[in-house]
Amino acid sequence: QYWADLVSQKTLARKRLAQPEATELWETGNSLLASWGRQGQALQDLLLMQETPATEEDAFSAPGTASLLQHLQRDIFTLRPMAEPGERIVIGADESLQVHVCHSPQRECQVLHDRLLAMLDADSALRPEDMLVMVPEISLYAPYIEAVFEQDADSDRPFIPWNLSDISLRDEHPLVRVFLQLLDLPHSRFSHTEILSCLDVPELAARFALDGEALAQIREWLNEARLRWGLSAVHKRQFGLPGTEENTWAQVERRLFGGYALGEGELFEGIAPIAGVDGTRGEILGRFWRLLSCLTDYAERLRSPRRAGEWQDCLGRLLDDFLVQSEDEEGRVQKIRDALADLAGQTGSLDEALPIALVRYWLEQQLGTHTRHGRYFSGGVTFCGMRPMRSLPFRVICVLGLHDRAFPRREQPVEFDRMREQWRPGDPRKGTEDRYLFLETLLCARQVLYLSYVGRDIRNNGERQPSVLLRELLDYIDQQYVTAGDRPSARLTYVHPLQPFSPRNYRDEPRSYDGDWCAVAQALQPPTRPEPAEVDWNRTRLSDLPDPLRTVGLLQLLRFVRHPVRFFVNTRLQIYLREEAPGEDDEAFGLDALQSFSLRRRLLDDYLKGRPTPALQLSAEGLLPHGAFAALALQQESQIVQPLTRRLDAFRESSPEGGYGL
Repeated sequence: QYWADLVSQKTLARKRLAQPEATELWETGNSLLASWGRQGQALQDLLLMQETPATEEDAFSAPGTASLLQHLQRDIFTLRPMAEPGERIVIGADESLQVHVCHSPQRECQVLHDRLLAMLDADSALRPEDMLVMVPEISLYAPYIEAVFEQDADSDRPFIPWNLSDISLRDEHPLVRVFLQLLDLPHSRFSHTEILSCLDVPELAARFALDGEALAQIREWLNEARLRWGLSAVHKRQFGLPGTEENTWAQVERRLFGGYALGEGELFEGIAPIAGVDGTRGEILGRFWRLLSCLTDYAERLRSPRRAGEWQDCLGRLLDDFLVQSEDEEGRVQKIRDALADLAGQTGSLDEALPIALVRYWLEQQLGTHTRHGRYFSGGVTFCGMRPMRSLPFRVICVLGLHDRAFPRREQPVEFDRMREQWRPGDPRKGTEDRYLFLETLLCARQVLYLSYVGRDIRNNGERQPSVLLRELLDYIDQQYVTAGDRPSARLTYVHPLQPFSPRNYRDEPRSYDGDWCAVAQALQPPTRPEPAEVDWNRTRLSDLPDPLRTVGLLQLLRFVRHPVRFFVNTRLQIYLREEAPGEDDEAFGLDALQSFSLRRRLLDDYLKGRPTPALQLSAEGLLPHGAFAALALQQESQIVQPLTRRLDAFRESSPEGGYGL
């Protein structure tokens, strides 16, 4: 039927308020088609407005009524309006429409893997090629898809053939991201994690002959040297900060090479050597420092603007200096070189010098839009983005990532876009396009429509809202159909546990097929033991409460109310667990409890040994990153060490044995 004049429930309510007398003139038809099919309505209107003669030919087949999915498709086909309470269709339990609620994208992929295996087991005629999985943000889900569906010889998880499409070159492999990161060297802080993240790319690590054992040694050295960020004091001043050399690469260089030349020893000319830099470890240090020298060299080279052709030569040398091309089986380095050639070709007649920021932006856009081709329908389950021309008939269609604010995608128009002020039918709108994509997805599923979203908070298990389109679909099902017992939407919604090794995954339906996680779940179950013998509780209970804890102060009461378990573990068991480690890129501007205790103990031990620790020693070891911190150390020495030594001297004088029994 002609449906280009259908209006949604929201539009109908607005028209009723404006013209109550003309309510009967407006037809709603099927509410889902009216709400999601506005792009199709605009297409029909534009086709009918053409003056060229048109030839009409009807070619369609009416959907059946064997399942809930077919009922939905038939409602849209026949423009069935909203049913009255007595006109609702009674449906039975089937798996044609499934909604799965998970705690994270990774859990969505794990649950999807189990559900696809269950479908293949239930229907012998179903093949992996009959399944399509679409994701609105495919680049976000690609790492989790590869982690779950990749075949592992050591794993007890059944394998499903699969292929991945619509992944941009920038998101496909970290090599391209590292290349773009190298272009930011002129503005880099040279932080701890930033430099070490470059070595996670095998092509770059192989270029400087740094294997896994060498990387572990380098991380140990940098942690011991207390590296944070900055090349030197001069480099820190470029960011408008005090020119202190502590916790910078310059201090790390003196300490590491001082350890190679001097070995383990005391402070020498303001250098606190790091021990263990000898033999083959010295060779590892030399290779790593060659990498750092290349980074600092290109940080200076990339500061000067160049013409496009000069940038092609400069960045080509950068690729040669940092990456091993022999291991680039997919030709990613060559694609970067092709992008550089396009830059030189498109701006060849431009004589103006281009800054590195503009070059990097152009390359990021170019590499971000270049996607892999030839992977679509190449065998197995097809994973792809939710884009136009992807909605083809499949027996099983799955859609992941249908949580709020992710789909439909938000419109972010630029300020100079004048089309949004003069909108015309047919102009692109992301919200309208995504609604029509969801309508096409619903109509193209032939046997099963699988919908999934992150509906629970991974920290506190709080409820999260799904996409407004999924919520609209569930509301439509509750208003049009009826089942025995719960609401229809509740019967087709499955809330999965947080962990893949939860006993619910192997005890309740739907069940998991992962044998590795099943072994973990079995190991976590309490063993069956015989009846325990009578226990002497007087021997196993805690000691009596110490006197200081018998008087409850306001601070103790607050700590108990905020976290009773932590208060008990700290006060009665004397166990202190740090919830999170401090960031490796952040300097310490103050002392926490553990650092203060360690500093006091070290100052006192050194004083008792007859060699008081100077502040210069602590500063050379990176413990005192600022002058104010050094003053704090001196204050600690005057307030802690000196009173203790006076007490020790007084004790020795008053003791008949000289106090050495202490």
